[in-house]
Amino acid sequence: MAPRPLMIYEPDPFRILSLNCHGLNIPERRTQLLRDLYARRISIAFLQETHFKEGAAPMLKSKHYPNAACSNHPTARRAGVAILLEAKLQFREADRLSDANGRYLLHKGDIQERRYTFATLYVPNNNQAQYIGKSLLKLSSFTEGTLILGGDFNVPLHRLTNSSTGHSCITQGALRNILKSLRNLRLVDCWCAMHPDDREYTHYTTIHKRYSRIDYIFMQQEQLTRIQTAEIGAAHWSDHGPVTLKIDSPRMRPTSWAWRLQD
Repeated sequence: MAPRPLMIYEPDPFRILSLNCHGLNIPERRTQLLRDLYARRISIAFLQETHFKEGAAPMLKSKHYPNAACSNHPTARRAGVAILLEAKLQFREADRLSDANGRYLLHKGDIQERRYTFATLYVPNNNQAQYIGKSLLKLSSFTEGTLILGGDFNVPLHRLTNSSTGHSCITQGALRNILKSLRNLRLVDCWCAMHPDDREYTHYTTIHKRYSRIDYIFMQQEQLTRIQTAEIGAAHWSDHGPVTLKIDSPRMRPTSWAWRLQD
């Protein structure tokens, strides 16, 4: 009997990244970003501070990330957010909602018949609690299916563990309001859920001489069992370190051929 080939498959998780890019108008920075995303095999990238101006935004794509959903500032090269999806995700967009000032972007659609809502948020460095509360209200009415939120909140959510000095730039009452808004959406800080006793930071403030963790990826509480790893990387070409997450997905990828005899 002649042997016949069988393809062996294994799970192919989603790899998610959130990063404050500190400007992507320089071509070399866009090239570096896209190269890093491909090297890390990132499936979904939440980007903040792209600094693109509406009507004059440069091209942000490659063959591996052929399309980028962007929310740009209307008059200046500041703020700006984007969501990049890997080509092989075969994401089918259902709806999109963006901020007029390039501060948030909500994007939902289907991957292999499952509905996902992806959101990225870049919070201003004042009135953080008020802005986060309003943005999460919009996200609440927009969300369908599995929700994943990545962003730069511009505030350590826990004074003692998210700041090297034990201080926050806003009051304890404002922090409680932010945490309440997150709880209302059942959103949990993924890195903290995987590293409850660890301290790592994503940004260094020269003026205050303070390390802080102000960049986050959140998922709904019932989805936390899907997390495989959560990591904070070193800052290289940006002044923020990337937050990365690997979660279970419905995808399978071929690995090798196996041979078996004909029955």
